Amino acid sequence: MQWKHIHRIAHFFIYALLICTPLATEVSFGRLKINMPTEPLLCVTAILLFLAIDKKALWQSSFVRHPLTLLAIFYQLWMTMMVVFSSDRLISLKYVLVNNAHFWVFYLGFYYFAQKQKLPLLRWVGSYGLALIVVIFLAWYKFMQFDFNINVAVILAQPFYNDNTLFSASLVFVLPIIFLIPHKNTTFKFVKVVVILLVGSAIFITYCRAAWASIFLVSLVIFLIITFQLKIKHFLGLAIVVVFITGLFLPTISNNLASIKTESKKGNWLDQLASIGNITTDVSNLERINRYKCAIRMFKDRPVTGFGPGTYQYAYLPYQKTSEMTRISMQKDATTILDKPQNGRGGGAHSEYLQALSELGIVGFIYWIAIVFLSFYTALKVYFNETSTTHNKKLSMTILFAILAYLVHATFNNFMHSEEVAILFWPMIAMLVILDNTDNLIIPGEEVR
Repeated sequence: MQWKHIHRIAHFFIYALLICTPLATEVSFGRLKINMPTEPLLCVTAILLFLAIDKKALWQSSFVRHPLTLLAIFYQLWMTMMVVFSSDRLISLKYVLVNNAHFWVFYLGFYYFAQKQKLPLLRWVGSYGLALIVVIFLAWYKFMQFDFNINVAVILAQPFYNDNTLFSASLVFVLPIIFLIPHKNTTFKFVKVVVILLVGSAIFITYCRAAWASIFLVSLVIFLIITFQLKIKHFLGLAIVVVFITGLFLPTISNNLASIKTESKKGNWLDQLASIGNITTDVSNLERINRYKCAIRMFKDRPVTGFGPGTYQYAYLPYQKTSEMTRISMQKDATTILDKPQNGRGGGAHSEYLQALSELGIVGFIYWIAIVFLSFYTALKVYFNETSTTHNKKLSMTILFAILAYLVHATFNNFMHSEEVAILFWPMIAMLVILDNTDNLIIPGEEVR
């Protein structure tokens, strides 16, 4: 009876965490910031899962022995080890504890959850999506209040999502999964269409160029895979061709980009899209370039260990060059900005890849890139497996769409430390591993009867 109750309580807290995450707000306790109620819920859920899961069975399972899981574990271990060499150990320790909890609950915990649920990914994302719809209605309400002004996009989802880019990243994860929802009759089909339109419209009004670009590019990739049966070797060849052509015509490409003067948050949505290529006057693009260059300089100073997990926002300020800074850059010689403490308010590297490079060094960067590549490979492996069912093939492409869309998005933003993204990213990676091991699954815990 005792273990049965623990299992039920663990499942209750998982659902509570999923529903509360889109509706969480940040509370400051001096220098420390906590997302309420998600971080306390995350802590309790992690403990409950530790008690509920059969650890021996879990570590002996094919799920943990899968190369993608091992890579993810090594990535977490390397991140943990780098706390010792961090430029700010307290910040890194808190960052690592949260990220390890994300991995335990959202990756290994999802495997536990999946063994006891029919259509586990739909239930997981669906629970998250129910609360997300509340935020979408709030965003539309604010948008209408400000007469559909593009400049208010950044605050549409506040106080639940700090900015439009994080909000859009979560929406892009959820959108493709909605297509998997089975519709038994016309009513269900109508509701499904309405939800798709609702989420799609929310992505549009965020005016997040990275989200728009990721949906377009990944749709093209999925179309090529399904239509021309492209495998990993074809994409490697295509990547080599693209790099070669880019290098060959780099001067022409640079001149064309220099001629683009359209700026973001000015004009209509077409202008917003066109501003992606403006690297001469668009302050958002120029600030990203500033952050990228800082990350590279930081890597050069600490190529092996990096500056420590979660420290970029504290460490990059001295690495800025005056000639590269913009009007929205944080000043390294200022003590405050807008009457608030400057330290730690600089934000991230605006790139998941360069953030890993500057904070975790070359080894951490390689681990992250390996996870990206192997996720892509595993999804294709499941899709082209002759024994895969039609449902599994469709599911693998849907997950690939969501993951690739985020990984494109992650070129311009970094959100893996946020519950709003981690709670969607890690379960989708875990689901790929489960699909790749459908012939050899065990239940990591006592069955509830």
